[in-house]
Amino acid sequence: ILQAPIRLEDHFLDYNWKEDLSVIKIIVSTRDDLNVAPLLIETGLPMPVVFKGYKSMREKGLMDFKIKEEEAPQKEGWITQTLTIRIPNPEYNRISENKLKEMLKHPAWRKYAQALYVKEIDGQQILLKEDISWF
Repeated sequence: ILQAPIRLEDHFLDYNWKEDLSVIKIIVSTRDDLNVAPLLIETGLPMPVVFKGYKSMREKGLMDFKIKEEEAPQKEGWITQTLTIRIPNPEYNRISENKLKEMLKHPAWRKYAQALYVKEIDGQQILLKEDISWF
């Protein structure tokens, strides 16, 4: 049994994603000479910018998505199984008042935060959209 603490990355919280969806591909072979190198990905896609320690995509730099170029693997004597792991976001459609106020102060996040969370700002009072709540 594999046990590890589960923690959502900051981008799931900042972008109010409903869940973390991870897919694992297991390759099982009856052959010793199976070459899986062509199936590997050298680099992944960059993670979204998060509010904490905000840097623009230009400041961070983007990673290229590349697939290793080698000959195709043989298809005899091996099978694959795909596992999907879903981790629900416990803060989905919920935000703290302090975090929202900080996001609204930040020029790069203001429009995003307003569009996602805010129904109306009346003076100092922030009215949330119907499906959003404070925590």
